[in-house]
Amino acid sequence: MYLPQKNRFLHRDILDLLEKETDFITMKEMVERLKYPSLHAVKNACHELQEVVGEVYAPENLELIISVRGGIRLKRLNTNLQKLTQVLNNQSLSFQLALQVFDKRIYPVDEFCEANFISRSTLFRHLKKTNDFFALYSASKIKITLSDSLKMTGAESSIRIIYYLLLKSNFDSLEDQTNGNETIQLTKKILSFLDIPSTETQTQHLSLWVYVCQKAINEHLHITENDSNFKNKSCFTFAEKPNFLDDWHRSDWEFCLLFLWALEYMPVNQAVIVEDDTLYKTQLAAWFEAFEKEFFPVTRTKKEELVPTLRRQLQYVEMTKFKDGFEEVLEFPKPEMIQENYPTYYQHFLKFWESFTQKLSSEKPLAALRSPSFGNCLSLVELTYFMPSVSIYVITELTSLVNHFIQEKVKTYCSRFKISFVDDYQQADVIVSSVTFLDSIKPNQKLIMIRASLSENDLATIYQTVHKVINKKVTE
Repeated sequence: MYLPQKNRFLHRDILDLLEKETDFITMKEMVERLKYPSLHAVKNACHELQEVVGEVYAPENLELIISVRGGIRLKRLNTNLQKLTQVLNNQSLSFQLALQVFDKRIYPVDEFCEANFISRSTLFRHLKKTNDFFALYSASKIKITLSDSLKMTGAESSIRIIYYLLLKSNFDSLEDQTNGNETIQLTKKILSFLDIPSTETQTQHLSLWVYVCQKAINEHLHITENDSNFKNKSCFTFAEKPNFLDDWHRSDWEFCLLFLWALEYMPVNQAVIVEDDTLYKTQLAAWFEAFEKEFFPVTRTKKEELVPTLRRQLQYVEMTKFKDGFEEVLEFPKPEMIQENYPTYYQHFLKFWESFTQKLSSEKPLAALRSPSFGNCLSLVELTYFMPSVSIYVITELTSLVNHFIQEKVKTYCSRFKISFVDDYQQADVIVSSVTFLDSIKPNQKLIMIRASLSENDLATIYQTVHKVINKKVTE
């Protein structure tokens, strides 16, 4: 998670931009595409990133190359950006302020200033940034107050959820926490009690949530029965609380389970069971109505398969209370990722989302449902659904098995397109031939001459030709 800094999310935005490029990009082009930063700010940020990357990663895993003539390029191989994110966040006082106060709940001002080598006036400026951040992206109404001590205020459930998301966005594991191993063992006991299988990696991530819950309970901060995030608990039944959690209240246990259920970390109808079939009935009906308006009717079977997932996603929305724009902060797959390659699908999704949210305009913020809804749409509709089909005819001087081999290679290489192979060249949009093609072709047909061995250049030519044919069909 990136808290607001002088240039918004400049480091993150530069990394995102570089991740999309396979070649060098100039700083001037970065400024033009990002729109908000100055050339000087981009230049400084790039050199800062290069320094941090060099300190954190081996060059063969991640390298930020800055060329005086060519521009900038990010080379990444078999690694993620989690360590880089953590280092950048650790350099942000606003982030550290949030992290430390979430952990301690009450932190004497003089002690915090001394530990972080800052004045009270500097603390006040960063406190305002942090509280503005919470208000901008979440309707949970959590806030850090300032008197003799910094104090985290708000509903206990919201504090736990936001703290968990803060940790999850910044840490892979609990190894930096003093009682990390103890929490991991407790997590394993809970998962065993619930009979939920989990890999070591999954256990590490789940232990972050257990850590947040246990930390609060150690401070005698419990979830109350009338907590705003727990008002629909009567719609569920929960697994009994295990005896080894003797310091947990039942409400702590049930809230812990409900959030894990909303995160889809446990099977449906195991530790948390929906007892009320009308749960989120209005929202579910609005979602399917909007989907069918922009895509196609959904069968009863498909609806029954998707409803449990949608319910969990709606519960997550209810519990996180994110506002529009939160996707800038937490890393989620975004519909905008397909805008360039699948523009028609993207436009239909936007219309679906607009229709859905308008039907529920009086509801609480639905921003946290946007990315999951995109995933739901993909589960029902392939990306190529709105894409025109391109028919290809393949002819070689060799056996039919070679023809089949070429078709399979082309199909794999052009997998983002909707293509089919035909036996009659007159029905083809594209003709792929390794021999001199003597038959006459129509003006709208494309002929590509290849080697029978089908080189990378041949495949690239086929790809580009198919792309052009599709673009022409879309505009016709």
